Amino acid sequence: MKKIPFFIPFLILLFQSPLSGDGAILQVGFLAAADNSTELAPFIGWSNVAGALGVAWSRIVEYGLLPQYETMNLTWVLTNCREADAVGSVINYAEGHAHVVLGPPCTRPAQVAGSVAKYLDFPLILWGPPFDSSLLNQFEYPTIASTTSSTLYQAKSLMRMLSYFKWSEIALIYYVARSDLIPRCTPLISDFETLVNSNDNLTITYRRQMSVITNTSYATVLRNLKELARVVVVCLESDEARRNLMISIAENGMDTNEYVYLMIESRRAGFSTTFWNGTDGKNDLAIRAARKFLVMDNQKYNDTTTFVQEVQTAFSRAPFNCPNCTNISEDIRIFGCRYTERVTGPTISQVGPLGDALLLYAYALNRSIAAGNPTPTGSEICNVAKGMEFLGFTGKVIVNQNSTRTPIFVVYNIDTNDKEFAVMTIAEDLDDSSDPVASSITLTATAAKIWETWGGTAPLSTPICGFTGTDCPKSFTDQYLAIILGCTAAALVLIVAVISTVVFLVRSKRQEEERLNQLWQVHFATLVKPPQKNTMHSSRSLQSTVTTSTKVTINSKKDTERHSFFFLNNDSVVARKHNFRAVFTKNDRAMFRKVRIN
Repeated sequence: MKKIPFFIPFLILLFQSPLSGDGAILQVGFLAAADNSTELAPFIGWSNVAGALGVAWSRIVEYGLLPQYETMNLTWVLTNCREADAVGSVINYAEGHAHVVLGPPCTRPAQVAGSVAKYLDFPLILWGPPFDSSLLNQFEYPTIASTTSSTLYQAKSLMRMLSYFKWSEIALIYYVARSDLIPRCTPLISDFETLVNSNDNLTITYRRQMSVITNTSYATVLRNLKELARVVVVCLESDEARRNLMISIAENGMDTNEYVYLMIESRRAGFSTTFWNGTDGKNDLAIRAARKFLVMDNQKYNDTTTFVQEVQTAFSRAPFNCPNCTNISEDIRIFGCRYTERVTGPTISQVGPLGDALLLYAYALNRSIAAGNPTPTGSEICNVAKGMEFLGFTGKVIVNQNSTRTPIFVVYNIDTNDKEFAVMTIAEDLDDSSDPVASSITLTATAAKIWETWGGTAPLSTPICGFTGTDCPKSFTDQYLAIILGCTAAALVLIVAVISTVVFLVRSKRQEEERLNQLWQVHFATLVKPPQKNTMHSSRSLQSTVTTSTKVTINSKKDTERHSFFFLNNDSVVARKHNFRAVFTKNDRAMFRKVRIN
């Protein structure tokens, strides 16, 4: 495209405030893309965004932010994100004594123009799609502020959410369809992987960039993923890619309660998208899978319908005079294929951030004037803007210490009736070193509500039965049966051994006692009665011979009522008779044994 010179008469737009008198003129430059650039126009094309500046100026006048300025003189250059055109335009605006330039809306031109603006100390307010994190460098770009955020902020918020739900292993699927002049998924994934590499508690177990988004290609990816992850981070840049993924998930049976898919968006639409609306008869499959998705998106517009109507009205009036500039994106919302609601609203157009960019400059200039500096330089206006908060068209705008926007991300879910609801909000501040949960994450739903479509329980990074389903934890019996049986057998053997030992010892002791008892016990069979002799013969013998023989004495003895006489091993013994069987105690036996031994 031929370069458009600065201050061509038909590009001069004057916005007259209703104030009387001769006020100053606010000179504003504006860099955008031409409508014939098919890759850029839906996002930053003139007819999709320029009308927001008319709405913003009306808001500035209504709020009395800049009473010193009666008129805004708006000029624009359609650079189509060419670096040379962006730099030339910034130089021309600075030399033409413009107060501010809104743009460039693309990262690479912003980097080059930002370096020039640093030299000129001239303010640039970025409003395009999420930009590369390199632009956060305050030393290199001290005159840049923005109403959009770096992809690093969303990557950091994603890390916070994964940490909050205690997910430590994830898969990563992304598809790039946008121009590399306004990328989204590529820098986001790059920032995210950088953060993961420095985090010991998180691992990417599977990563795939899709080049083909058919159901067949998705099925191949999902089969490979199935054995590696249950938490899947998804960044897709087309509705076709989103819808086909959901259908493939359902067709491959990966829409169970084990899986959760985290879709990362920046369209301020949540689940208000067309990715489950089609004519192929597979809407039920798409919505079935959608119930396993969480969507992280920028906060929505304050009042989408009113804002879009105001932009369309501004386009139709002078100085835009573009009554056909009404195509600020259309979004079809379908809830479980039960009914369709058609809503008009900017889902990819940067019309809202552009309007906020002019508001940001107006609020910062108002602060500077109140501080006694009516003509601040680029670095001065950025320093004044730090810490500001105001309600913009895209919600609450918070300017952080990098002079860029602290984004507020909202995580959305759908309930069992397929109605969208907010799960949590994350106000991401890269300078925040405190507890990320306490300082950044605000739950807007109960755990029971959040995981309602997952059966009431949050999915785990690693399923209880493992990724293959074969690693289920064993029951106590299954796990320890062999040990229990072994221990039981050992115990039984030990018990038997102890009992046997005790029995053996007791028996041995008894046998020893019996052996010792036999030393003093006299069995009746061993006793021999002495032979009985004739009395007369004995008398003669006694008369004729005197002897002291015991045998003769025992032989001559007769049993009495209490005693009997016997021979025991040729020894004569006397046994005492008892009318009952004598019972000896243990002590008696022990005494007898000692007597015998002694």
